Amino acid sequence: MCQHVCRENVFGETASVQAVLEGHDEVVRLLREHDKRSLHREVMFGLWPIHIAAQRRPVSTMRSLIDEWGVDAAIEDPKGYSPFVVAADWNNGDVVRYFIQEKRKLLVQKPQMVLQAAKVTAANWKREAILRLIVEETGLRIGEGHLEALLEVAISAGNVSIAIFLAAQKAERDIAKS
Repeated sequence: MCQHVCRENVFGETASVQAVLEGHDEVVRLLREHDKRSLHREVMFGLWPIHIAAQRRPVSTMRSLIDEWGVDAAIEDPKGYSPFVVAADWNNGDVVRYFIQEKRKLLVQKPQMVLQAAKVTAANWKREAILRLIVEETGLRIGEGHLEALLEVAISAGNVSIAIFLAAQKAERDIAKS
């Protein structure tokens, strides 16, 4: 069975990888016992299946990859983006929420992932809800200099609503200090 399940197409994708790309969680689970390695390596354009899943697949796919397959949740793509950052960049709120709620320990250990996701979203006016989710629900403190840097990114991108949100966060912090 493995010879068929593990066979790669011209893009280097096995049946398991194709199932992830199509969002077929049940197929991924069925193939798991026959293909233990293909989801733990790069497939195309330097991306790992977990990055592709972070873009637009349901949270169940992400949960399966990390919790069942043991795929590294912090692996970086060629841009240096973790799956959390990719999900924020692609506006996949369910996956962002999954990381915040179920993978908080990882985000605490790697606060640069939170900051990177915030920067990616601050530059894009369509990502205000994701930025709010990251800033408000992580419970992680964005350092003073970083908050100002995010504000600068939002302003330079002409992202008024996010700039207002970040300015309010900064004002709250300043009031709490005094």
